[in-house]
Amino acid sequence: MSSESSPSIIGRASERLRTASGRNEIITPDPMVLVGGMSRSGTTLLATVLDSHPEIACGAELLPAELPPPAELLCLLDRAMELAEGEFANAGRALRQDGDRPTGLFFTRCHRAGVAEGEVRDALRELAAEMPGAAMTLGERLKVACRIVRKRALREGAALYGFKYASASLGVALAYLPDAYFVGIIRDPLDVVLSHQKRGFEKTVAEVCASWNAYARKYRTFCEERPERAMTIRYEDLVRAPRRTLGQVFEMLPVSLHQRIFAFYESDSPIHAGAHPNAERLRMNFSTSGVGRGREVLPVDIAQEIDAACRVEMRHLGYDHRGWVKRVRAQSEDRVRISKAERFIQRQKFASKRKFSAADYEALLAPYMETHEIMPIGEYVREAEVGDRKILMIRHDVDHDPETAVKIAEWEAARGLRATYCLLHTSWYYGRLEDGRYRHSDLLLETVERLCELGHEINFHNNLVALTLREGIDPVALLERELAFFHRLGVPISGTSTHGDALCRELGFRNWELFQECCDGRFGGPRTVSYRSGQAEVQLRLGEISMFDYGLEYEAYDIAKDYYHTESGGIMRLRESTFGRRPFGRASQDKGSVCGVLTHPIWWEF
Repeated sequence: MSSESSPSIIGRASERLRTASGRNEIITPDPMVLVGGMSRSGTTLLATVLDSHPEIACGAELLPAELPPPAELLCLLDRAMELAEGEFANAGRALRQDGDRPTGLFFTRCHRAGVAEGEVRDALRELAAEMPGAAMTLGERLKVACRIVRKRALREGAALYGFKYASASLGVALAYLPDAYFVGIIRDPLDVVLSHQKRGFEKTVAEVCASWNAYARKYRTFCEERPERAMTIRYEDLVRAPRRTLGQVFEMLPVSLHQRIFAFYESDSPIHAGAHPNAERLRMNFSTSGVGRGREVLPVDIAQEIDAACRVEMRHLGYDHRGWVKRVRAQSEDRVRISKAERFIQRQKFASKRKFSAADYEALLAPYMETHEIMPIGEYVREAEVGDRKILMIRHDVDHDPETAVKIAEWEAARGLRATYCLLHTSWYYGRLEDGRYRHSDLLLETVERLCELGHEINFHNNLVALTLREGIDPVALLERELAFFHRLGVPISGTSTHGDALCRELGFRNWELFQECCDGRFGGPRTVSYRSGQAEVQLRLGEISMFDYGLEYEAYDIAKDYYHTESGGIMRLRESTFGRRPFGRASQDKGSVCGVLTHPIWWEF
């Protein structure tokens, strides 16, 4: 052991003993919020979301590493400001370039936290009178961070303040900060490992897994012991269902949820102006683009190593999805059972509608098999740049024929193809609508299970506007419940596809117009539609909600295509240069090729 490291280690050991004996100094009785989790798990995203709240000042990576005494820090701040020619925004970088990386990084993070130079000076002067030595123990470092961010909180009149807490020593922090709230964020360890590798971090897979297990286990036990003070959320829940997930967070926090947090990407949070490494990404809305990528991209042996190392905590958190649908089916007592007789009756109805064969489908895809990358829609919309590539997306509107859809899916999987399957919530096999809620059917679960086993994407076939007008239900509440249902199954729903209901044609609307991103002027823009069903008239305002608030990344009709094959109505058509609202990864229509195939299984014999 080097003499240089000894005081720090001894100090930490003494700190643990003081905590155990209840003799820790209380740093502040103020209510605080600490965002916890390991690197590359979404801690910066969550801190930015919280910082966008008008009553919260959340300082991101403000907890310092070991620092010199506060009096010495004041001298170093003078030096940094001199090097930066009086610009506090540049002071940290200037000091790092001058050779003092740790202190320079600390000043940079103070600026990112929205703390002004004068406030940092005031805090350091106060600390110099209380702390003659260096900030080495966790308690001392917490004291520095708390004092600095509190200056900003006082200026802004914030009711709650905090920062990212990158330690798993939760009990120690609570002893110092007895009125603190802890929000831990956990991410699928396969995605964490992949993200570490992409950023060039030096930790081995085994080291990342060990850290992930430590955070997961300690947060789980801490939350069980102090549910009124601590909770853990999953990164996947935050980006897929931000309203529901953040609603749960604010049920615990002593301030009310504010709508401004859902527009964190365009807020005045100082992190946006602080040259943070994630600044560009934090200027975008919630996205599921990184969810599940680890299992797709990492080599099989690495994925197996992670599964083996993290299996116990993954199961606690719901990340071990092997056999997920079977478990849900076994536990679901309230599901709708669709009898063999009913399935047979529906099958007979479809028999007369068959117009195309498996050979026809093979011929339809043949021109693209050797020249185009074939992928589900959810993967295409995450492409950063298409460039000169040629891409084909295959979409199937399952509508009323899930059995044929599964046969097509098996045919595709046997040829290495993956497609997007759109499940219609108003179809006979989906379940029963009772008091504005669905009781899901066993056939729906069987269908989802098989499609996922084969590697296909599940999409929500949106008939919400038509259903609302007919039944008087709350479309937003129903959407949230259905996305939550699929989430519990471990099925990521990242997009919708509009269903062409007869009521759409009668009243002149499209189901996609529920979302403000899709409610353009072609059909009238944001407006109120009404429909009389029986004695009651139902009205619904279109274009009021954002799909991004629900973790949705696309509507299938948003994508422009060079060629688009569809057999809607049982007639095969080829359309050219179809409309799209958003460019996604295609900056120029003159480069590359983006094509689509849409089928409805009811027309096919497989």
